[in-house]
Amino acid sequence: MLFRRSLRAVVGLALGLVLLPAPADATRSGSRPRPATLAATAHAKKQNPDVLIRLGHVRNGARAASSRLEKTVRDVSRASFSALPGVRVLADEVGSQQANISPMVLVTAKVQQLSMKRSGAQLVYSAAVEYTLHRMPEQAIAATLRGQASVRTTAAEMRAPGRASALRASVLGAAVASAIRPATDALRAAAQH
Repeated sequence: MLFRRSLRAVVGLALGLVLLPAPADATRSGSRPRPATLAATAHAKKQNPDVLIRLGHVRNGARAASSRLEKTVRDVSRASFSALPGVRVLADEVGSQQANISPMVLVTAKVQQLSMKRSGAQLVYSAAVEYTLHRMPEQAIAATLRGQASVRTTAAEMRAPGRASALRASVLGAAVASAIRPATDALRAAAQH
């Protein structure tokens, strides 16, 4: 139960980091768009996206052996990529029949690091994630996105039940958000042949 709540918090954190507006955009327009206009534009973009994404496999290159690690990265990745403007993530069971509608990019992920180290009286959780963007249908590598994050805590805080798994999920979500932040331009470039 605690893991699910922490995963929701990580997804919310990742979405919040991805969706932060650039300050220059708000000052250039002079008047702000109304929420109804923004919702209609977002809905239209999801109906006719610029790029379709198919999530590939998630590899665990970290020493941490966790049965939930790949699922956590996949869930956070799906939510974060779905939040990008002009991008739609295909369901796992959808085949290549939708590839003719919009350009499609295959995204594979690798957890490069998920570790805990002692630094004096503190513990440091670190995570590093790498995404590889493949042009479809030839699966040529178009770009690589990397992100990393770390968090410090004390041994006393770690004694709380479920705290270790919540911290792992949090630092992993922050690493995913760090990697996906510049993804919009990379995805559009990968979609152009």
